[in-house]
Parts: sequence; structure tokens; C-alpha cells
Amino acid sequence: MAVLQFRKLSPSDEGRQRQAALLAFSAFSELKHVFLVDEDVDCFDLK
Repeated sequence: MAVLQFRKLSPSDEGRQRQAALLAFSAFSELKHVFLVDEDVDCFDLK
């Protein structure tokens, strides 16, 4: 599992987030889940 945290600066950042998730899946074949979260989400608190 991976959690990717992003700061959106422009509307085109939506596509970049999806690209980052796809790159994570291709770089780490053992990944099953990738979660994309905004910068206001605490990615270290999984509750």
C-alpha cells in the first residue's frame, strides 16, 4: 500500500496525480493499493 500526498496548484494537477499513481504501480509491482490525498490530510494517521 502507498499513500501519495499532493498539493494542487492548478487544475491540471489532477492528471499529474493519476500519472504519479500509475508510475508507483509500474515501479513497485508488489503494490496493490495507492491512495491519493490532499495536503490537508495527515497521511501518517491511518485511523
